Amino acid sequence: MVAESWFRSLWRTSRKHEFDSRKALIGVLAFQAAGLMSKLLHLWQSLTDKQVVRLREEITNSVGIKKLVSEDDDFIGRLICIEMMENLGQVAQAVARLSSNVVILC
Repeated sequence: MVAESWFRSLWRTSRKHEFDSRKALIGVLAFQAAGLMSKLLHLWQSLTDKQVVRLREEITNSVGIKKLVSEDDDFIGRLICIEMMENLGQVAQAVARLSSNVVILC
């Protein structure tokens, strides 16, 4: 009978430390959901009346924006609106990706 070496016994994992793929998947999904919630919160806060007024004031007072982009405030406002819509589209895509990874366990 051959005895097992002490070195080999160091590499053996106990049952309580074995990798559980379901727990890992839940952990990854929780991390993705937290990141998505952070993006949504940032987007929500950027759409408040206070932030919109602040942005409009910064645009009207910025010489650089007027020289580099346009002097037409309405055009710049449309550009900002388009960018916000793109951000909403990206959030919607992230929600769709996240929902495709979720499996309901009953």
